[in-house]
Amino acid sequence: MFFSFNLYNCNIQKFVEGRLECVPRACTPPTTFNFASCQCQCPSHPATCPGRQVYDIWRCRCECPQPTHCPWPMQYDNDECSCRCPKILKCSSPKAFNTETCQCDCPRKVCTAPYTFNPSTCQCQCPKAADQCHSPHQFDKQSCQCKCPPPQKPCTSPYVFNTNTCKCGCPKTKACRFPFIWNPSTCHCECPKQVTCKDNQIFNHATCQCQCRKKIIRCPSPFHHFNPSTCQCGCQVPPTICKFPFEYDPYRCDCACPPSTRKCKMGFQFNEKTCRCDCAKDPWCKEHEVFDKDRCACLCKKMCPAIYTLDHENCKCVCNKVCPSGYKKTDDCQCVPLTCKNAAGVNECAQARCQLDNTKSCS
Repeated sequence: MFFSFNLYNCNIQKFVEGRLECVPRACTPPTTFNFASCQCQCPSHPATCPGRQVYDIWRCRCECPQPTHCPWPMQYDNDECSCRCPKILKCSSPKAFNTETCQCDCPRKVCTAPYTFNPSTCQCQCPKAADQCHSPHQFDKQSCQCKCPPPQKPCTSPYVFNTNTCKCGCPKTKACRFPFIWNPSTCHCECPKQVTCKDNQIFNHATCQCQCRKKIIRCPSPFHHFNPSTCQCGCQVPPTICKFPFEYDPYRCDCACPPSTRKCKMGFQFNEKTCRCDCAKDPWCKEHEVFDKDRCACLCKKMCPAIYTLDHENCKCVCNKVCPSGYKKTDDCQCVPLTCKNAAGVNECAQARCQLDNTKSCS
């Protein structure tokens, strides 16, 4: 026996005595088995379905192919297979019923700027009302904007008409670099105040400061520096208090010896460290001599009494006393009477020449 299966039509066929016959089977209601086609079929089939419906061979009826979800407030119509408004409203002119929104809407209209469309009145109107303008601005119906009233007279340069303030003002303002400040009269950044400069200076409007008329590149003194504040060459540090006998030298910018101390006697030379005249060189002195720096000479160490004079060659004291007649000078620089007698007691001097003291007499 040979069986034939038709899965698409859900039928089963077999050969009986050399011919192919259907095998009856149970069908799902409302379908019934058709021996002619050997399959389950609807008992009746309409020629066409209403609207967008299609015939369902399993349910044996006309249905929508696939119901869809409708946006509110629309509802799905199973007869038309589409979303439709639950009811049609009666709209007042100029509005008309909109089948897409189920509402009374204005007909589409494009407004030219700056007008905007008003869905309540279906008219183009200004987006801003007259009461929204603040003084000194006034509402302009043609432009739908708050504008300044026409100026009474044109603005003079460099001023331009400012639509924000409805006044003449600078075209723009900007932040000025220090020390400049904004001048609303000239619309420029300017110096706050021009100061009076010295005779050797001029005012620089680019820096708002006094500057030298002529800059000295090299100062006469190698110790000096050019001072742009005074436009002069001078010391870089302020003067200092110098110890005596030093005085401040503005040329050297340091403490130095005054010129009056630089004149030295012969044999002396000037000492910059002490501001004094020192000996040019220390001479060699003898054993009994000492060097005198004030005189730059070798002097005897020995000091002589008042009745003696110093012999500088041999550093000895020499008696310079002069004795009267009849007296002689001793080694200790004393005047003693002359003696007319010798050691033997013999008088060797004449009577007229003998001068005795009060205790003795010539014999």
